Amino acid sequence: MNLFVNLFNDNGITSYMVLPKEPIQSGFLNQPAPVIDSSTMLEMCNDDDVIIDGWQMDEIYDSTRIASARRKIFWHHGCSIPIGKGYKGEYVYSDDSCYTDYWNVSGACSDYIKSQYGIESSVLQLFSPDNPDELYSGSLDYKNRKGILVLWARGAWRILKMLPKISSTTTVTIAYPGYSENTWYELLHSHRLFVSVDQGVRSTPLWQRAKYRLFGKENNYWKVPSSRLLGFPTPPFEAALCGCAVVGAPMGGGLEWMNKDNCYLAEDLKLESLLDQVTLALAANDQQLESKARSAFESVRIFDKEKAWTQICSLLSI
Repeated sequence: MNLFVNLFNDNGITSYMVLPKEPIQSGFLNQPAPVIDSSTMLEMCNDDDVIIDGWQMDEIYDSTRIASARRKIFWHHGCSIPIGKGYKGEYVYSDDSCYTDYWNVSGACSDYIKSQYGIESSVLQLFSPDNPDELYSGSLDYKNRKGILVLWARGAWRILKMLPKISSTTTVTIAYPGYSENTWYELLHSHRLFVSVDQGVRSTPLWQRAKYRLFGKENNYWKVPSSRLLGFPTPPFEAALCGCAVVGAPMGGGLEWMNKDNCYLAEDLKLESLLDQVTLALAANDQQLESKARSAFESVRIFDKEKAWTQICSLLSI
C-alpha cells in the first residue's frame, strides 16, 4: 500500500496510509508513505475523498463505515479471509457492507471471490517500485553471482528440508526480517537463485475451526481456498526484476507471469517438486540461468508505475 499512497502523492493527490492506532512509518522502505491514525482520517475526510481499505479488521471497517468519503473501496490482496474476533470477515462482501467498489491484486483471486460471493472485483496489480530497466541493470553477470537466497518468512520450515539437498560448497543466504529495501535488492542482484518457500496462508486446523463454532467470536480462524490462492507475492516478483533466477510455485498474481520458460516451476506447492526444481536449477550453467532470468524480467517489466497509474485513473475516473 505504501507504493500506491506514494503514487497518488507523486501525481498531486494528497494521500495517507491510515492505521487504527499509533501509526508508524515502515522501516523497510526507502520512501515510506505518510501515515495518520483513524481518528485523524475521520477529522480530515470529506465528501469528495476516496478510501481504499486492504484489511478486514473491525477498527478499519468501522472507521470507513462512518467516514464521509464518496467512494469506499475494499482492495483485497488475495482471497483468504480472517473470520472471528477482531475481523469483519465475509461481511465485507455482503449486501450490507459499506463498500461501493471492490478490487483485487490478482485475476485468479478476483475470479474466486466472484464464484464465492457473486462480487465483481476490478484487478489492480502491484508494480515495480523503481524503473524496471534500472533495477535490472544493477544485476551482476551470472559468473559473478553466488549461491541461493531464501527468505525466512511464511513456509520457512521448508528451508530446513532443502538444506540437506544442497552441496556444502553452495552458499545459502537466509534473509531474516529486519533488513532494509536497499539490502534486499543488493541480495537479489548478487545471488544466482531465489527460492520461494512461501506456501500462502495455510488453512486453519479443524480443531480451531470447531472451537470457533462452539465458542463464537472470542476465537477466529482463516477461511482459505483449497488452492491456497495468494494475492501477489512480491519476493519472486522482485527477484525477477533484479535478474535473479526464480524457483517456486506460482500463486495468485504469480499465475499471471510465472511459467516453465521463465522460472523453475514447482508443482502446486508440493515440497518434493520444489526440491526437484532446486536441484535442476543448481545443475544449470550461467547461460541457462541468465536466459531464465532474462525471460522472467521481460514478463514482469510490464508491471510499472505508468501502467498502474493509468489503471487507477480509469477505475476512479480521475
